[in-house]
Amino acid sequence: MGSELEVDFGMEREFVFNILTSDISTADCILDLIDNSIDAARKNAAERSPEKIDEESGLLKDYSDYNIELKIGNGGISIKDDCQGMPGDLLQKSAFRVGAHPDQDFSIGIYGVGLIRAFWKLGNKAELHTDTGKEAYKLSFHKKEISNSDTPRVLATSEITTGQRLNYFSISELTPDADLDLSDSGWVKYVKKRIRQVFGICIGKGLTIKVNGEALPEFGPKIRQDITSLADSHTMKTKDGVSVELRTGVHERYKFPGETGHSSTENGKLTDEFGWYIVCNDRIVLVADTSEKVGWTKVWHSEYNGFIGWAYFISKEPRHLPWDSTKSDISLEKRSQREVAPELDRMASAYRNVNRTFRYVPDGKPDNSKPASGQGKGSEPSGSSTGKKPKKRQNKKASHSKDMENVFLDCEIKTKNKRVNDLVSEAQELVIFEYPYSSALLLRTLTEATIKDYLNRTKRYDDLLQSHWDEIDSKRQSEDPPREKLTENQKNQNLPSLSQKIEWMLKNADVFPPSKRGPMGRSLGKFKKDLSDLNGITHEDGLLTDPSIVTKFRTHVTPLLEFMLGYEVS
Repeated sequence: MGSELEVDFGMEREFVFNILTSDISTADCILDLIDNSIDAARKNAAERSPEKIDEESGLLKDYSDYNIELKIGNGGISIKDDCQGMPGDLLQKSAFRVGAHPDQDFSIGIYGVGLIRAFWKLGNKAELHTDTGKEAYKLSFHKKEISNSDTPRVLATSEITTGQRLNYFSISELTPDADLDLSDSGWVKYVKKRIRQVFGICIGKGLTIKVNGEALPEFGPKIRQDITSLADSHTMKTKDGVSVELRTGVHERYKFPGETGHSSTENGKLTDEFGWYIVCNDRIVLVADTSEKVGWTKVWHSEYNGFIGWAYFISKEPRHLPWDSTKSDISLEKRSQREVAPELDRMASAYRNVNRTFRYVPDGKPDNSKPASGQGKGSEPSGSSTGKKPKKRQNKKASHSKDMENVFLDCEIKTKNKRVNDLVSEAQELVIFEYPYSSALLLRTLTEATIKDYLNRTKRYDDLLQSHWDEIDSKRQSEDPPREKLTENQKNQNLPSLSQKIEWMLKNADVFPPSKRGPMGRSLGKFKKDLSDLNGITHEDGLLTDPSIVTKFRTHVTPLLEFMLGYEVS
């Protein structure tokens, strides 16, 4: 029988630790340390104050008894809390053991690497003082002590308890990356913002988190309760047992045209806050996200303005939650996220569909929180099916078009065409800087409808059609071999485009009265040049980076629209 050879299945600890820290930032390591404190608070409350645990969700509903203090400076970093302290068995068996699974429900320290990973990433020397109120210990260690053995052992020393909960952990002899970050005042400001964002819900429930003595405020935009037609909610449970609560609606500070305090400028400042907020066991993972990973299948459009969505994922088994290993992003490999993503897309799309035609009704009037006529799911735009007669407008001269916020202004309307009147009504309400894409589309539609209506009322539309068809026939006849002229059916399928209508009107200036031919020709000429850009925005994949472009289009065509709408046929 041959001799046996023992095979080594061990690992180089330094290599493993370097792999563990390769994809995590200094800021995320600090968040890991705070995670440990919050887990300790939850465990302490579950054991000592079970009335503070929400019966429905299982999460802690009141953190007011707990405080976390973080100090960041050139010399190192320390975190102190009064959440629970470490009992001896926890300290001995799992606190610093890589991969030790947390033994508590609803934990946010999910991989058993947070404490040791933070130490390895941030520094070379650490010190721990921990006190449960019944037992206390002190532990000091250096990176060299834990990197040269498969199973390193470091001795903790028992101390006399103070009778109060305490956990103090400090890291010094910083790594070059951590030293560079912690010595940068701009980075410290950034990390305060991150802490506030990630733990904003816990802070809102009473948790105190201080960074260098500064208590961080609650975070997270709320949903307006008065605009119910744009609000939605849904609950579900994934196949792996994750409970999910979804809520959508209007940002609490977003104001609609016609509402007291409305300002396009102020609304514009909120843009970075629109989107989905993804929360895992009260830890905010994503903020204002509109990417495909949250189910967002469409490009951002102004019709989403004001949208806020909160998705709360709750699980006793945190490994089923949709976060990645750093807990700073969503993992598309997690079943919980894949199951919920279509619902996130549906709710965001539903908001857009309603918001597309939503009109705010001031307080004190009926239906303050209801959509304008025809804005429900699957409905046509407002005014398209109400059966009401167009409003009679006063002959009021508004300010010059370049000073207007809306797509169109009040002017004298002589046409009785219902569609044109409805388009004018909507154009007078739509604010360009809030809904630039919708404004561009509406401006183009209104212009084309008004031109057709004007030519019909002046008995010139048939002349336009005949000229258009004659030109097509001429081209067909010049082909080799010549083709037959258009049939009546083919004529109905070959109607002139807006560009061709404008071109014909420029060539046939007699469609306007002699005194108007100059100014109308200039307005038409300017709009003709604008049309290719406008078509790119409304018909293709053009990106509208500056809403003022739509204002320019509107300014150029307004004299033409005012004249044609107000022209009375004798």
